Amino acid sequence: MKDDDYGYFGKGFEGYSHYMQTFESTHKKSSKSSQKKTVKDEKNEENQQTDNESSPSLAQKVVILICFFLFHVVFVIFFACISSGNPGAMLVGVLICLACIAVSVLLIKIFF
Repeated sequence: MKDDDYGYFGKGFEGYSHYMQTFESTHKKSSKSSQKKTVKDEKNEENQQTDNESSPSLAQKVVILICFFLFHVVFVIFFACISSGNPGAMLVGVLICLACIAVSVLLIKIFF
């Protein structure tokens, strides 16, 4: 292309002005769409923050109840095994306690 030739838009000042009008209108549309995306992103972030601050879901409440139950089971088994005086029963009690704690931790990590 020569210096004053703007191809489809024409030559000289008229070609330049048509080229710039098209360029600016295209550029404005793309910047508006990116601004809309950022507004949508901000709304999504606000919704996520309010969701995180709200009360726990039903699944989370069930997990809390299961963990609460498991810790009570651990407490009862552990003290029952210790009071029996049998070393085998103590070992089984400790293993059951560790398994219950591991399940509780796993459930908490999955749902929270």
